[in-house]
Amino acid sequence: MSSNQVQTILLIPFVEDSRTLGVLEIEGNYTDDVLPRIKGYIERIARVLAIAIKSGQAHMLVENLLEETQQQKEELEAQQEELRITNEELIYKTNLLEASEEELRV
Repeated sequence: MSSNQVQTILLIPFVEDSRTLGVLEIEGNYTDDVLPRIKGYIERIARVLAIAIKSGQAHMLVENLLEETQQQKEELEAQQEELRITNEELIYKTNLLEASEEELRV
């Protein structure tokens, strides 16, 4: 095997679900016999990093959806409170009208 050192730049993409999430750039002087092992190792690291990035993105999405759901819940609770108050007012006015009708009948 040759032991010549070669200035090498490795560009390894982070790929997850057929989407490139980023690129890892490694530069160094490697011998011809070591380069394939280093490349294989970096490719395995890139797969792990792609999974970690995808997991982080999924976590952020879940956090955003949770926040949005909580805001919607608060808005719904406020609307329900407004409806409850309006309903109470309508019941009160209905009772007043019924009392007025009763007085008019007498």
